[in-house]
Amino acid sequence: MSGIIAIIIFVLSIVITHMICSRYIYIGTTDWIISKKITVWVIVFMTLLVIASKLNLVKTPDTSDDKDNKKITQREINEYKKELKKQMKNDESEVTSEDSSEDLDDYDDSYNDSDDSAGNGYILPDSSKRKLKKSDLKGLSKEELRIARNEIYARHGRRFNDKELQKYFDNQSWYEGTVAADDFSEDALNSIEKKNAAFIKQFE
Repeated sequence: MSGIIAIIIFVLSIVITHMICSRYIYIGTTDWIISKKITVWVIVFMTLLVIASKLNLVKTPDTSDDKDNKKITQREINEYKKELKKQMKNDESEVTSEDSSEDLDDYDDSYNDSDDSAGNGYILPDSSKRKLKKSDLKGLSKEELRIARNEIYARHGRRFNDKELQKYFDNQSWYEGTVAADDFSEDALNSIEKKNAAFIKQFE
C-alpha cells in the first residue's frame, strides 16, 4: 500500500512542479531553468512525503528494534573483550611459569658460581642462568650491549672475526677461545642463553 502512495506522491509532485515552474520560471538559459525545476521538484516531493508521513499514509521503517539489537551486540562484544583480556592474562602467567621451569631445567652448572657472582670481567655475569630483564640492561651503552651479547658465545669458547671484539675477550681471564667463528654452532647454547642473546640484540 505504501508503494502505491509513493507513486501517487511522485506523480503529484511532478504535476505541482510543472504548474509552479510554468507560472514563475520561464526566463533564462535552458540549463538554469532545468536546475531550478529540479530544485523545485525536490522541495515539492519532500514536502508531500513529510505530509504523507504525518498522516500515516507512508510508514517509515521502525529502527528501534535494530537499535536495541545493536546495543545488545555491543554489550556482548564488550563482555567478550573482558573475557578475552582475562584469558590473555591467564595465558601469560602460564607461559611465565613454563618458562621458569624450562630455565631451571636448562641451568648449566658447568660454570663456576663464584666466578660469575663476582663479575670477573663479565658485563652480565648470569646471562647463562636466568632470563634477563630490561632493568638488567639499563645504563649500558650500545658497545657494552654488544659485548654483553657476545659474552654468551664467548663462554663457550667462540672466537670472533671482529678484531676489536676478539681483542677484548682475549684480555678476559675467563675466556678460552677454542672454536673458530665459522665452526661455532648455536646448539652449544642453552635455551636461556639463546633467549637472552635475542633479547639483548633488540636494544643494541
